[in-house]
This record gives sequence, C-alpha cells and structure tokens, in this order.
Amino acid sequence: TLAQRKSVRESLVLDLIALNRPEQAVQEATSLRDMDRRNGSALKLLLRAHEAARDWERAFDVRSELAKQGGERGGEALARYRAAIGESLLREGKTDEAKRQFKEALRWQRNYPAALLRLGDIYYERDRPERAMVLWKGLAAAHPDRAHLVLDRLETAYFEKGRFSEMGRMYEEMLARNPRDVRILLALARMYIKKGELAEASRTLNEALEIDPRSLPARLLLVTVFRRRGELSRALDEMETLLRGLEGRERFACSACGAASDEYWTRCPSCLAWSAFA
Repeated sequence: TLAQRKSVRESLVLDLIALNRPEQAVQEATSLRDMDRRNGSALKLLLRAHEAARDWERAFDVRSELAKQGGERGGEALARYRAAIGESLLREGKTDEAKRQFKEALRWQRNYPAALLRLGDIYYERDRPERAMVLWKGLAAAHPDRAHLVLDRLETAYFEKGRFSEMGRMYEEMLARNPRDVRILLALARMYIKKGELAEASRTLNEALEIDPRSLPARLLLVTVFRRRGELSRALDEMETLLRGLEGRERFACSACGAASDEYWTRCPSCLAWSAFA
C-alpha cells in the first residue's frame, strides 16, 4: 500500500544516514517528499538528510519551508537554525563560513543571542576586541537573563585594556536590569578583588549570599577577601560554613541519561530506565 511504501522509504532514509551515505539519503528523502508534498514528516526527513550531507544552504531552504507549513511567524526559528549551522561550522574550524551564518541569523532576528555571542568570539580571536565587546554588551543589554554568558569574556577583555571603570559601570547597568542575578554580583566582586577594593568586594558578596545563601563561588571569594585582609579566623569560619554546606546526602546518577537525584529509584524518573541509578 501507499502507506507501507512511505514507511519503507522513511526507514531507508534513516538507515542511509546511519550508514553515512547522505547523498543517497537525500535522493530517497526527495522521492519520499515528492510522493506527498503535504507530508510534514517527509520534509523533516529531507532536512535531516541535507544536514547529514552538510549541505547547509539546502537544509536552510527546507527549514524555511517547514516554517511556512507550520505557520511560524517572525524570524526567531530561522535565526536559531542559522546560528546552529554557524556553531557546527565553527566546531569544524570553518570560521569564515560560520561568520557568514551568524550574520545571516542576525538578519532574521536582530540581537539573536547565540549569533551575537559567537560573532564576538570570532572578532576577539581575530584581534578585534572592541568589535567583540560591542557585540557581547549588546547581548547583555538585549537579553539580561543571558548576560552571564558574556561575563567572563567581557572581564578578560576589559582587564586586558585596563578599563576598570567602564567595566564597573557595565556591571552596574546589568544589575539594574537584573538585580537578583548572583552571577553578575560575583563578577563585580571579582573586579573589586582584582582592584584591591576588598570592602566593596565583601559588601557585594554578602549581597549575593542574601540572594543565594548556598552559593559556593560566593563563599570561596569571601574566603579570599578575608585572607587578603589578614582576617584568618573569619576566613576559617567561612571555610567551615562552606564545608558544612558540602556535607549532604549521597546523590545518585542515572547511568542511562545522566540525571541526578538525592534518592535511589528502581526506575529513573527522567528516562524511565530500569535499575539505572548507581
């Protein structure tokens, strides 16, 4: 029957991809799609086949068609796909091609976070730190909930330039947009420690601990502050508090999916694997 023929072709496409024969997979997926152009699952298989063949432009065309079929509005989905292509190329060392994909992602959606992040990385590696910093700061401004992605990058760039005052203002601006982000407070505290402003570092870290009393990085930085101020007894007290926090119940990890739990379960709650915790 027609349904059986479609099912066989679907399985064949998946097998060809698994056997690393992507060109044949594309041919079969194209034939499958031609059998029924309204079949969304056939289009998704064609997308997988083009991805396996590393034919990113045709893959993007198919993804665009899927977006139209699904009634997706706006460019976020296509920006995300362009950015994912760029990241794949970046991992392969194809930096110029990756750069083009990230720029395309930004054309689909201005300030798309992954594209801003990775483009900044490319510019920084190519000795254009000013351009990189503009992109990273743009990400933090447009997406305050993801500002933590660029904290380490900006910290390194600012310290290399010796622009501590600008760095402090930037962190304060980030905190104004997201005042309870402990990661930004920690970055600010690290800056104060490097500048030798230990009182400000201590104040900032205590603020972070009010928000998250169990923050291990905050307590470790507080130990550093006390030690540098010569307050060894307070440093030891803080270490004891830190160690008490580490004392906890044994945790179990699922050997199938890696999910962690404080409790042993006969069957993993995440992936339902049997006897998976060890």
